[in-house]
Amino acid sequence: MSSTDLVGRLALLGPRRLMLLVEAAASLGVATFQVRWNGRSLSRLLESPSTPRQATPALTPQQFDRIAWSINAIGVRLPRDPTCLMRALAGRSMLARRGVDSCIRIGISEDSSDFRAHAWVEVGQQPVLGWIRNERFTVLAQIS
Repeated sequence: MSSTDLVGRLALLGPRRLMLLVEAAASLGVATFQVRWNGRSLSRLLESPSTPRQATPALTPQQFDRIAWSINAIGVRLPRDPTCLMRALAGRSMLARRGVDSCIRIGISEDSSDFRAHAWVEVGQQPVLGWIRNERFTVLAQIS
């Protein structure tokens, strides 16, 4: 894809979605740094975000979908696809900036003969980012 084509496609998204992509790229960058290079222990890494939160505002399902879309759209275009944990950290960070309480769940697949771990984000009991349809996971940890 030429740079002209890319600019044209980005212009079609509009300013709000373009800014959401920029925020997702920054959030994934921070999450990648934390997981790969910062050397923090996992328990410290998964502490609650420092952004003060109030009561969870009512975001529409479309707003949750846009956040998930932005993280996934950036993630697949990076040289190394971010892990589910990196995506979950970025999603929780973006939700915290909007005042939304969320938690990261880490589980193992019940449907696979291989050991498969996975991380996803939930608001209340509703998965909003990273959930894999038609798979069941036994939750090992919940980080609020």
